[in-house]
Order: sequence, then C-alpha cells, then structure tokens
Amino acid sequence: MIYKDNMLVDLDQQEIFHIDGKVDFFSFNGTTFIANKKNFETALNFREGMERNRDEIVQEFKAANLFVDAEEITRLVGNNIRRLRKLSQVKKSGYYADPRFLSKLKQVSDEESWGIQYSDEGKLIVTEDDIDTILKVLNNDRLKSPINQENFDVDVKHKL
Repeated sequence: MIYKDNMLVDLDQQEIFHIDGKVDFFSFNGTTFIANKKNFETALNFREGMERNRDEIVQEFKAANLFVDAEEITRLVGNNIRRLRKLSQVKKSGYYADPRFLSKLKQVSDEESWGIQYSDEGKLIVTEDDIDTILKVLNNDRLKSPINQENFDVDVKHKL
C-alpha cells in the first residue's frame, strides 16, 4: 500500500481506505499518522512544552554565564515555533555546555566574519539581527564544505 491524496491505495491502485481531510492525525497498531502537523502539535500542547523548555535552557545559559543578557533569548524567541524548535535542538545537542566548543566558536566566527558579537568579558551578545545565527551555531548547524570551502546552514545533519 501507499498513502496518496489522503488515501491508502493498494499497489494495484484500488482505493481501500480514505482519510477525511478534517482529520489531524490517527493511530493504528502503535503508529501515529499525522495529516495536519500544526493541528496535531496544538492538540498536544506542543508550543507550551517548548516554551517551558525555552525557559529551562535560558536558566542554564544564566548559570553558565554564557550571554550578556540571557533573558534576551526569552524575549527574542518568544512563542515563535520555528525559534522554539531551534532552541530545543540547541538544548538537546548540548554544545553550549562544552567550553572547547564555545572557544572554537568565537575563533571561527571571527575568522569567517559571521558577525557574532561578544562582550569584552567574552560573553555572547544576542540581538534580533543575529538570534537565528546564534541558534544555528549553538546547535552546530553551520558547516563548511571541504570541497570548495563554502559555508552552509543546515537543518538536518548526520555524522559520517
């Protein structure tokens, strides 16, 4: 079977199961099929959980003394689902807790002119103009091609 146009279709093209377009998700035999991601996340209070996650990581940033003003992260990320997801990825990856990573980040940022700002004490300064860059680099989502030395922002990466 294949899933096509809201229908499970047999390989010989016979319709066998039709899903109403108003259905956000359904589960069968331990597997959940999501037809409407936005409504599914709303149903799970997804955003609220990510906002709690945002507040937790900002507290970790404060404890690590990583930013001049870690609360600015809360304001800039707000309830923007794209930024909330990215911040959750930052928390999950944990690179921000590695002093060697942070030291190398500053060095590479300066060498590559990424525009990331630091205070005289070496703390990150975050603004509306660079919040997305900060979230990318703290998740190690900026990569350089060894072929032509171009830099790329990536959303999905797999270690080789």
